[in-house]
Amino acid sequence: MKIKKTYAKSVGQIISEALKQAGTEDTFNLQQASYLWPEIVGPHISAHTSRRYITGTELHVHIDSAPLKNELQYLTDSILQRLNEAVGTDAITRIIIH
Repeated sequence: MKIKKTYAKSVGQIISEALKQAGTEDTFNLQQASYLWPEIVGPHISAHTSRRYITGTELHVHIDSAPLKNELQYLTDSILQRLNEAVGTDAITRIIIH
């Protein structure tokens, strides 16, 4: 009887493989990017975020402060890059500030 050798995998690797096999990896990455918003933008901006959600590959963020909303319009490219780096893939293609 031949024994098949397997190598130990981390829990993260196992979850990633399961998500890929189920075809839900992209959805998971998008939701993870939305979840990481407070960590990426910090507590001040996060405190003014009233709502965030994903449509397609776009992250929609509702901000309750008009001046902060205007400032964030100029920072969306930088925030987008940091979110995608945190997720490890280009999951989000655009951030829309409301």
